[in-house]
Amino acid sequence: MDKTVVVMLVTVGWAHAQERDVVPRASPIAAATIQKAVGQGHVVGAQLLIGRGGAVEFERSFGKRDRETGEKVDSATLFCIGSCSKAFASACVLSLAGEEHLKLDDEIDTWLKAYGELSVRVRGKPKAKAVRAPTVLELACHRSGIFSQREKPPAAAMASIRRFTSSLEQSVAIIATVPLSSQPGTRFAYSGAGYCVLGRVAEVAAKAPFESLLQTRLGKPLGFSRTTYFPKPDEDNVAVPYVKSDGEEIPNRRAPHRLGKRLRFPLIGGSLYSTARETARFAEMIAAKGQFKGEAVLKESLWQQFVKPQSKKDSYSLGFRQTFANGEKMATALSHSGSLYGYRSMIHIDLSTGRYIICNLSTRVGGGSSAAVRRIFRDCRAK
Repeated sequence: MDKTVVVMLVTVGWAHAQERDVVPRASPIAAATIQKAVGQGHVVGAQLLIGRGGAVEFERSFGKRDRETGEKVDSATLFCIGSCSKAFASACVLSLAGEEHLKLDDEIDTWLKAYGELSVRVRGKPKAKAVRAPTVLELACHRSGIFSQREKPPAAAMASIRRFTSSLEQSVAIIATVPLSSQPGTRFAYSGAGYCVLGRVAEVAAKAPFESLLQTRLGKPLGFSRTTYFPKPDEDNVAVPYVKSDGEEIPNRRAPHRLGKRLRFPLIGGSLYSTARETARFAEMIAAKGQFKGEAVLKESLWQQFVKPQSKKDSYSLGFRQTFANGEKMATALSHSGSLYGYRSMIHIDLSTGRYIICNLSTRVGGGSSAAVRRIFRDCRAK
């Protein structure tokens, strides 16, 4: 390693960054950007981890987990990772497919009878009957026709995936009453509701709550001790995002964990809590084609679903956005970002090098924080 780089890292307080033959350029760049955003008040707390092949190349925590207590973020601090949850959920479903609890091309009314009589309402056209129920794969790659939160669904439909005191079963029953926005398999529409349905299909097929499936399918083989949809009610090491109210900045009360014992709803594709270290273990497994420490967490034939194109019209696989380079037919990188109630997260996995980048943030809503987050995520991917 260049001695100048080592001196620079130590000088700015990053002495715990592990010395390797190459320090990724993203390390000092992204860390400096995060520290600046913390200093400006746009970011409250953060975790950044860059690794490859199970080795940590750079790791640092920033800021405070809670401004009121002054406690600092550490490596065990939980962050809600928002839509990065979708990759974890898809991996759970693929694991179930590997043991034939379900098949990816199964139509979901096999388990959810209410989805056998769906209607379709396309703008400007009268309501029609759906030609069939969506498949498991279509749910996972957002081609099911189930409404997208980005397309202004009815208020009751949106509430069904934001009412954290309800059960997943109750939410999915409401989703079934909302007409599809397109026939299954014909159009990409990013759908958090579709992932709720996917999670419920997994529950019924495997006869277990999705949280249990997460822990047995991923948590146990990857050695998770923190990752969960349901942080313990007395858990205090959770990052706190802030929002303005009557001119004052207060903790964002909409964060799911603040419900304590009343939290019942796992937003399958959006409310998982994790740490950069545990998300990195997941990313390590994905980079290694489903292997972790010599053991198969996913069969490689099923892992292929992450890297092969699912459609000629978009580059989204199962819970990941794909990057293709140099005419490659399979994805050379997988990534996703997440956002929920002031939490922001990013996973980026370079399949050609095996390097993965994890960034978790708690922010203050407004006042330039969105622009700050965009700069951070850009610099995390710097080459």
